Amino acid sequence: MKKSSKQKTEQQIKEIYSEFFGHLASIFWESKLYLFHSYALQNVQLLTKSMKNVSGNSRREINDRFVLAALSIPLNNKISNFDSLPFTYVPESMREYDRTRLSAREDLLELSKILQVEGFPSREAIIHYIYIENIHQSTSPHVT
Repeated sequence: MKKSSKQKTEQQIKEIYSEFFGHLASIFWESKLYLFHSYALQNVQLLTKSMKNVSGNSRREINDRFVLAALSIPLNNKISNFDSLPFTYVPESMREYDRTRLSAREDLLELSKILQVEGFPSREAIIHYIYIENIHQSTSPHVT
């Protein structure tokens, strides 16, 4: 009996994290930070994949959103290139702290850690992940 209550608690934690990353993805979308929007959806996708009570259609819908988000990252996404990050692309809240661009780079790397990104986030890395994990194979026909 204890084992089932522990699994229920783990399931509830996954649901809370999934909802958190879903809201975070919406914030990044509205802020036009499409790269981080995709990484937030990647976390939703990973959590959903590990949850037992999610239907196949729901998983497919989340995979669709994740793949389309990754493909929506502009090819010239400057936030992927931290060394040449223009001052105007830095979120408003970070601008006052950006003296040498180093602090903005560090802030963005901290944001990457929240999203559980290993290394520097980039469009290429997230698309590579989609192919490695065969997520593109688990999407609706109109996405692939």
